[in-house]
Amino acid sequence: MIIEFADIRNVICIDKSALDRLPRAMLERAEWAREALMYPDEHIIEFGRYGDNGYVFAVYNEEDELWFDILGHYHHSSPSEVILGREDRASGRRKIDTIARKLKAEVESDLGVELPRTEHPLAVPTFGLDVEYRKERCLYPKICASCGETETSKKFHWHHLDVSILRKTGAAQSVLRQIDVIKEPILWQAAYRYLLEAHIEYWGVPVEETLLLCPSCHHKKHAGPRRTREEKQDEISAIKQEIVTGVQNARKQQ
Repeated sequence: MIIEFADIRNVICIDKSALDRLPRAMLERAEWAREALMYPDEHIIEFGRYGDNGYVFAVYNEEDELWFDILGHYHHSSPSEVILGREDRASGRRKIDTIARKLKAEVESDLGVELPRTEHPLAVPTFGLDVEYRKERCLYPKICASCGETETSKKFHWHHLDVSILRKTGAAQSVLRQIDVIKEPILWQAAYRYLLEAHIEYWGVPVEETLLLCPSCHHKKHAGPRRTREEKQDEISAIKQEIVTGVQNARKQQ
């Protein structure tokens, strides 16, 4: 069975149920696009998909310099341009995936740690680093070091006495996100090393430097004066500068 464009066009123009309850502006665009399908030689018409809206015909409106589809939506690009853009983004993600995983593997091998593969290549898998940390703390009674409450349904937390280590991991994560792994792979790898070492330091803290606290007491420990945005940004900038300086010094020694 051969289906001609005219057959599809006629079905679209007859079936107006999709236009029910459309806002006035959308209805006008949809009717204009459907009318344009009747004169394919006078318009630029493409068939394709925009996001998750399904496949539609879209017609270029020269007056508005936009594409109107038969469901009343307007678009700045043609369906084919959107498809090409989607493919380019997918290709870019694959490139990032390949480079990031290679750089991460080199750092992890150098530090002697084996981490599980993450779904997102730029993510830092902290699970795996905490095995010994949690195993050692399982031997201790589940009693809050502050109020004496025994753990029941509420899960207790191990609190680090030195909170600067946790802040360091957060700031290092922010630095890593700021670096383009494609444009600056060496700097990105250095930032990843810094972050991974910070996580290793966090999960390597001795039991004596932590306290088991109930949720209420743990919240109180962190309820002190909050750092300002400027203070957090200064910490991030300082860590980034430290990483940049390290990369620059390494290059000088080569």
